[in-house]
Amino acid sequence: MEPRTAARKHRQEIWPAFYVLGFFLLMGALFSLLLRKPFNLYVLGLIGLSVMSGFLIYAGAPRKKKDRGRKISLALVGLGLFLGAGIFGRESFQIEGFFFFVLAGVSGGPV
Repeated sequence: MEPRTAARKHRQEIWPAFYVLGFFLLMGALFSLLLRKPFNLYVLGLIGLSVMSGFLIYAGAPRKKKDRGRKISLALVGLGLFLGAGIFGRESFQIEGFFFFVLAGVSGGPV
């Protein structure tokens, strides 16, 4: 593969990570303004950073280790929801259902 083609492919794999982060930050800002709870920006920003890190690890990992990005992203999102929303925020996000689906492997494909 030519160096130009490899660099272009690498850039194409990285941009979706920033789109996902921007989407979560935009939704967090919107919910914070509408609901007058700045905590939503924190939680959704944390989820966006977690998913972005999974995207970047996936893009930079060798072919045999691509699933590590997905697993790390799932662990960070679950931990962020559990600690950020469940314990510190006292929000009800039905976290037990999230962990049930993660452990069952049902949500492994879309995430």
